[in-house]
Amino acid sequence: MRIKVTKNSFASGEISPQLRGRTDIQQYSDGVEQLNNFLVKQQGGIAKRTGTRYLGEVLDQLKALRLQKFVYNTEQAYVLEFSEYKVRVLRSGGFVTEADSTITGATQTNPVVVTDNSHNYSNGDVITISGISGMTELNGKEYKVANKTANTYELTDMLGNNIDGTSYTAYSTGGISERHIILTTPYTEAQLEGLSFTQSNDVLYIASESHLPRKISRTSDTEWTIDIMYAKDGPYGAENLTDTTLTPAATTGSSVTVTASVSLFASTDVGRLLRIHHDGSTPIAGWGTIVSIGTLSATSLATTCAVSISSAFGATTASEVWRLGAWSDTTGYSGTTTFHENRLFFGGTTSEPNTFWGSKTDDYENFEPSNPEDLVVADDNGLRFQISSEQSNAIQWMRSGPILFIGTRGGQYAAKSSAGAITPSDVSVKRQNGYGSSIVEPHLISNSLIYCDRSTRKIMEMVYNFDVDSYESKEISVIANHILRQGTRALYTSYQQTPDNIIWFVLESGRLIGMTYLKEQNIIAFHNHDIAGTYESETVTSGYLIEGGTYRIKSVAGGADFTSVGASSNTIGVEFTATEINPTWGSGSLARVTNAQVITIATVPSSDNLYDVTYMVVKRTINGNTRQYIEYFSDDNWAEHPQDKDSLYFVDSGLTYSGAAITTVTGLNHLEGETVSVVADGALHPDRTVTDGAITLQNSATQLAIGLGYNAICKMLPIEVQGDLGSAQGSIKRVSKIIIRFWNSLGVQVGDNLATLKDIPFRKSTDRMDLSPPLFTGDKEILIQDSYDREGTFYIQQNKPFPCNILFVTAEVRSNL
Repeated sequence: MRIKVTKNSFASGEISPQLRGRTDIQQYSDGVEQLNNFLVKQQGGIAKRTGTRYLGEVLDQLKALRLQKFVYNTEQAYVLEFSEYKVRVLRSGGFVTEADSTITGATQTNPVVVTDNSHNYSNGDVITISGISGMTELNGKEYKVANKTANTYELTDMLGNNIDGTSYTAYSTGGISERHIILTTPYTEAQLEGLSFTQSNDVLYIASESHLPRKISRTSDTEWTIDIMYAKDGPYGAENLTDTTLTPAATTGSSVTVTASVSLFASTDVGRLLRIHHDGSTPIAGWGTIVSIGTLSATSLATTCAVSISSAFGATTASEVWRLGAWSDTTGYSGTTTFHENRLFFGGTTSEPNTFWGSKTDDYENFEPSNPEDLVVADDNGLRFQISSEQSNAIQWMRSGPILFIGTRGGQYAAKSSAGAITPSDVSVKRQNGYGSSIVEPHLISNSLIYCDRSTRKIMEMVYNFDVDSYESKEISVIANHILRQGTRALYTSYQQTPDNIIWFVLESGRLIGMTYLKEQNIIAFHNHDIAGTYESETVTSGYLIEGGTYRIKSVAGGADFTSVGASSNTIGVEFTATEINPTWGSGSLARVTNAQVITIATVPSSDNLYDVTYMVVKRTINGNTRQYIEYFSDDNWAEHPQDKDSLYFVDSGLTYSGAAITTVTGLNHLEGETVSVVADGALHPDRTVTDGAITLQNSATQLAIGLGYNAICKMLPIEVQGDLGSAQGSIKRVSKIIIRFWNSLGVQVGDNLATLKDIPFRKSTDRMDLSPPLFTGDKEILIQDSYDREGTFYIQQNKPFPCNILFVTAEVRSNL
């Protein structure tokens, strides 16, 4: 019996292996078993993802880091690279730098010494050098300044290793250096993941559980500052309800002693705000900052402190009405922030994990709770609200929308007023559901809030339900519940609205996951992405191997023999897939080899507003060393006609060239020792290995794309058809023919297993032989020499640096139904 089965939508993407038996649901019809390096498009088809373009090395190669968007408007968008204690500014696929300085010399020594008169650099500054004639080996790279003098400096790489110029071409003339914009922060490597951000125009506010809020301000493209946000008159904790009194020694001054009736002040209260009320005085309330603590008692508390008064106290008499600041080393600091209804909100501290504070309206750094003169609480005063719940679950994030959404580890809450904007006297906070949240950034898309639950292994969608007048959550990753389990948890996320409405997730394992989310078209589709390259994730010196795992020989000392477990030879550097688990170790060692790891991600609009650009940090092992590079996805590679291939880009960590014909390509030092794919003048060129940062082409070319190649793989689910006896599941069947409808595609293979894939011919007899085959649009029929089995699955693979866009697939199945 012959049956045709057509898949005209991939709108469910890769679905869970636990759904392989649910042939009765639409997600099975619209899903696939494996989708790697393919995107699910808005129209329902799939397309090979574009490649990543190399931008440069990270500031700190040895530690984790984080990327964060800084968007003033859609025309002025930046990415901030946070590393330990540093932040660097990126824009439009490059680093933002100061005005250039003129180079007049560079030595052929180790290290290279650059002459750069009146450069004004400091040791440790990061610079980019370009435009040198002669010693061109220095061009287009980032360096650190070392041993600087007034007019010279030495060059090191980003790890501090000397740049050896003894084999470089002699300097001739020209060249400039440009210093990168780098700011100093208080954040350690461990604190970067917990940072929360919100932005108003040219100011980005940063919340951290370990520090007072900071703000990064931009006054021009090259002028950036970072400062502590010293809040005015708040935020405060709850007002004192005991009979403890505070007595100031004066009403004004920079170091006024305040005496408590009991031991009250801790050494960690330095920097904490203090507000005291004196009824009947004018003003009634005054406030200041604690600058020192008196003698500590046996309880490690003091009865006195010194206060720098910012707003005069009303009297010098004892008062029971006072409140201490909410932020300090004693109480902790707010770990989340957002803007809502013209207020700056902060949420949660160690002492008050489920409390949030709002600034005065349109006065973002002023949290004044009442008028100091008369204690009147106006609608625009600052506010404080403690969420009432059975558990004191910490606030994980806040997001502005029609209401103020608040995610805690115990559930989601909605804060709103009874009429109009939230005010100190009109705010209501109600629990919406019991799904807890993690600190992973949520996204408000149309009318839906997308967030990760507290396990960070489920992706949730929260939408308003008119019937119950509440926001309800449901898990949308249930159709692909295996996706987030490929890493311990989700770390970072970003939303790429244009062109395909994709939410990206970076997992702790370094895996990159995409979710195409277009609710109005019923598309919720997950896809995996392996960024090209490898990473030596661990060194193995004993024990058992993982069968099917990839390993690289590091040492064969002591009679180690790895040929018995799959290695082709006992040669250092040989990479193999383990076929057995118990090698002869001797004193040798292996490196466990995994895919390149994505560390962090951020998305901003492109400078021309045509698409969104997604930046990422990728960790690889390059030439035996661990390297972290900043890279970004290219645009969606829309071809205008079948031979329009010059602008198409399908390599990772790559570079492009356009200009006069060349045969030697330099500037590839970041891929030293790697085998790279090459597209030359629109045609596939044989692979090359990068040596001394360069490759040599077979023939000269004027248009080049060079980088690491990657495969895109789609594996279909077991074929489901209905015959006279019912479902085809479990029945003997065979796929005999496949018809694939392509759009602007090249270089595709199909087959029932990855080892025996068959190339689809795209060149026609009428095509010009002096040009590479044109991009193909139309149907291709492929006969499959498949054997009979009970599943009837098959693969589609694209392993060339060209596009692949699949609109539908029809399979002809022979079955015994």
